[in-house]
Amino acid sequence: MDLLLSGVTAVTMGELQVTVATSSIRNAYIGITDGKISHLSDKPPSGQAKRTLHRPHWVVMPGLVNAHTHLPMTLLRGYADDLPLQPWLFEHIFPIEAKMRPQDLEVGTLLALAEALAGGVTSVTDMYTPINIVPCVAQVGMKANSARGVLCLNDNWDFEQADGVREMKQVLRDWHGYDNGRIAIDACIHAEYTSPPEAWRDVAAFAKENELRLQVHISETEKEHVECIARRGKTPTQVLAKQGIFDVPVTVGHGVWLTNEDMQILADKQATIAHCPASNMKLASGIARLDAMQNVGLNVALGSDGMASHNAMDMFADMKLAALLQKVNRRDASALPAHECLKMATANGAKSQGREDGQLKIGHDADLVILDFDKPHLTPCFNPMSHLVYATKASDVVMTLVRGKVLYEQGEFATIDMEQVKWQLRNRVLPHLYGN
Repeated sequence: MDLLLSGVTAVTMGELQVTVATSSIRNAYIGITDGKISHLSDKPPSGQAKRTLHRPHWVVMPGLVNAHTHLPMTLLRGYADDLPLQPWLFEHIFPIEAKMRPQDLEVGTLLALAEALAGGVTSVTDMYTPINIVPCVAQVGMKANSARGVLCLNDNWDFEQADGVREMKQVLRDWHGYDNGRIAIDACIHAEYTSPPEAWRDVAAFAKENELRLQVHISETEKEHVECIARRGKTPTQVLAKQGIFDVPVTVGHGVWLTNEDMQILADKQATIAHCPASNMKLASGIARLDAMQNVGLNVALGSDGMASHNAMDMFADMKLAALLQKVNRRDASALPAHECLKMATANGAKSQGREDGQLKIGHDADLVILDFDKPHLTPCFNPMSHLVYATKASDVVMTLVRGKVLYEQGEFATIDMEQVKWQLRNRVLPHLYGN
């Protein structure tokens, strides 16, 4: 056994915990061997471990899965705030992104991965430039589903010549399935309003031919949704469905303005909604109707979106926002209880990536988040699940493991040279992008 955690509280997110909010294993023993959970019980294992940590105040849960993000947008954190989506995107974000060099993207990605690990994220679903991002993920040791969003803002669509398609093919060849599936490459359409139907059809066919998952933004804002109906006579979901986008497993970013018919289409196709509450609030996009999504059987996961529209990758804060938004929107204090919110951030996110992660279970990858509950704001603790959603902060994370490897511990990163990243950011990246 490589590592034994003893005396901890284990929030397993197993079947019992999906339905019973108070269940957990108190005074648990969690053993890790060869990257897998090899022991999980309230009884100690036989034999010795190479490293044993007895920590009665620690709470151990499955790694968080950020189901929708744009990692290098850490470089735009705080750059264009307090603006609605369309002018924010086209007048501010796209122009700066056009200036980004490969070395800028890599620094932004490493900065994002460090922030993610320090906040308990073990896997990300990213939509940006995999050719720059995936090598960083491989180095750091996290899991990722990475996709290059295909855009075409003119009438000159050519599948074989499109930059996004060329990159998608290259990273698919070089990285898909890397390290026994730790990294997966997804196909991707950025959105209905940034590409023509020919692009949707071709990317959908490519994804189906290569058995890929697919990512797309849909109905993030009322403006996007209504303008698509005016332009094409149907909602974004309906026009994309006609071109075969949902014939493969799809993760839909946002879905704030989905109609009931849209939700049924997505549920029938077993798609996932990546709910991004903080971004939706900051851009005044609206409140997604999670209750209606869940009623038709949609898998709902949790995402941060990019740091330009969120400013902090804190999935614990996102869980709290998600739960509180549903309660106040429905005027029902029982809406989206803590255990359902935790499932969104763990098992549902893993499902959206095609992974069997998201719970503590013998034989599963040891993707763990460990938090120190010996804090004033976490005392007393009647229900660990409640605290994880309503009281915990990203800064309470003391250790993050992926496949049993400790990637973050007490402020230190095992695979990221943070001083070098910060030096590159201050002396190379920011002067180039912003002239300061």
